[in-house]
Amino acid sequence: MGNFIEKSRSNYFRVTDVEEFKLLCKDNGLQPLTGETPNKRGEVGFILADGKGVQGRSIHEFKRELALLLDHGEVCVVRTLSYDEDNVEEIQGRTIAIRKDGRELIVDLDDIYHRINAKWHLDTSPTEEE
Repeated sequence: MGNFIEKSRSNYFRVTDVEEFKLLCKDNGLQPLTGETPNKRGEVGFILADGKGVQGRSIHEFKRELALLLDHGEVCVVRTLSYDEDNVEEIQGRTIAIRKDGRELIVDLDDIYHRINAKWHLDTSPTEEE
């Protein structure tokens, strides 16, 4: 078995307190991002894991604190891809969206199998070996 690699980052979003956001990042091992282009309008984001040196805590450990910092109408979207560098059979992916009120949506790469079944009435679910 090779190296397990995880890459995970957020979108850019606005927060009510940038200093509190920076503290949240520090306390959870995140690499903060700031929007430096005109399209980002002072927004922030973070890298949770870069597959190298950055490996923060799981989003589930600090998502409530993050939600409280989100500006009105903002959504934090965290996309994660993980895999064993020597085995492409174990690619996993998940996206979580978090609102200010703490509500969340989660989409997993494997959700495609449910959608195939629902839309096309075909069972393409992975077998135990997959």
